[in-house]
Formats: sequence, structure tokens, C-alpha cells
Amino acid sequence: MEYCVVIVVSLAILIFCESWNMVDQALIFSMENEKIMPLSVILSDIPENVRYAGGTVYMFPIIMLFVMFRETLEESMEAYKL
Repeated sequence: MEYCVVIVVSLAILIFCESWNMVDQALIFSMENEKIMPLSVILSDIPENVRYAGGTVYMFPIIMLFVMFRETLEESMEAYKL
């Protein structure tokens, strides 16, 4: 039972990471309104020096999730011998 919490937290983190990087659906919904385009699409249209700063900001939530829940992810992998 103790592994259930670890597994659910790990699954939630991985699902969030997958949906955070999803661009196709966001493009479909924002085709008519350029104000709500995903950040990953907007980064391709800005100057290079700003693009790197924007990419860092874009990855910050995922990196923070990994840092905060690293031990939980490791425990879930050890539980299933991954």
C-alpha cells in the first residue's frame, strides 16, 4: 500500500511533463487567436538571445518538479525494478 502513493505521484509527474511539452493540440486550439499560442511556438519567432532565456523559463516548472520529487521517482522505479 505504501508503494501506491509513490506510484501515483510518479505517474502524475510524468503525465504533467508529457502534457507540458504537447504542442499539437495547443496549435489546433489557438490557430485563430495568436495571443494564446504555446510558448514553444512563440520562441521560434523571437531573436536568438531572447530565445534561450525563454527556453529556460519554459523548462523551469519541469526541472522544479523533478528536483522536488526526485526521491519519489527513484522509489517508484526501485519498486518495479526499472
